[in-house]
Parts: sequence; structure tokens; C-alpha cells
Amino acid sequence: MKDSTFDSRHEDLRMAQQLAYAPAGLVCKNFQLEDESSDYGASEFEVNNFRTKFRIGKKTPKKSGSFVTLWKRTGQGPIAPCSFNDPIDFYVVSARNGNDLGQFIFPKSVLSYRGILANESQEGKRAFRIYAPWDQTPNQQAKKTKEWQSPFFITIDKHVDLSAFRRLFFLTSHSHLFLSP
Repeated sequence: MKDSTFDSRHEDLRMAQQLAYAPAGLVCKNFQLEDESSDYGASEFEVNNFRTKFRIGKKTPKKSGSFVTLWKRTGQGPIAPCSFNDPIDFYVVSARNGNDLGQFIFPKSVLSYRGILANESQEGKRAFRIYAPWDQTPNQQAKKTKEWQSPFFITIDKHVDLSAFRRLFFLTSHSHLFLSP
């Protein structure tokens, strides 16, 4: 990790900071770029003392939705999925379609429940797909994924719902409400 200024963050995160985080009264600090996955805007920072890992979703030519990497490397070893035991509270993933911008703000308990983060009973995943409201869902699996992800999505624009945005960062103690299959 490289200590960095908040000005070196990905443009989606800069825009979200300007339109949502700051107006919602959320303080972002201790920004660090990750050494790897720079194509995905890989970074960490704190939001009101909640440790937050950031990624951008990337469109792929043959599938709908966006592809997101979410892995770590320990030392010189192979990559491994991020874990529920990592000192991260939220995983924020930026989604974009032309001028449309939004963020998924996932509490770690939700990603663990969904098998994305490693935990005692699951290996976890090194990458996954996100489906923003503008993404088509061509099959049942994509529809189900979009359905569980949608409560954690917020549109980032000049009319962002600041109270809903703030609420997403305080779901850690209530995320069990969103864990139904």
C-alpha cells in the first residue's frame, strides 16, 4: 500500500466525494492506493472511521454487468480472496455507464454471506459481477444477483439521496436484514 493524497484517487471516487460523501457529512481520510489492481482503482480509506476498500467495476464485451476483482496477496505468495477477518468494514464498488454513476456499498457481512469473502466455511472469490440498475440480466443467476445487490446501490449525481447514502454506511449492525437468499 502506498500512502497517498485523496486527490490521487480514481475519478469516480473523486466525483462521489464531491457529490455524496462530503455533502452527507461523511469524512474520508487515510487514503492509500493498493500496489496491485490499479486497473480497478484499488484503494483503501476510512469513512467516519469505517475501514473501506474501493474498486471500480469494469464492463466486459460478452457479459452484462461489470467485473470486479477483490483479492489480496500476502507477501510474494499467490493471490487469495479477501476475508471476513480482514480489517475492512465496507467494500465500495463504483459502477458506470456513460454519464451514469453509482456505488455499491456492501457491508462485509453481506459479501461473506454471499460467498464472496472467505470465511470459516467458504473459500471466497477473487472476483465477482455487479449489476447496476441500468444493466440487463440475461439469465436467472444474473437476476438473482442483481436482486440481492440492489439494496446496496446508490446513484451518484447532483440529486443523490444523501440520507440513503449515509444510511448505507451504518448498515453493519443491521446487515442481517438483507441476508435472505
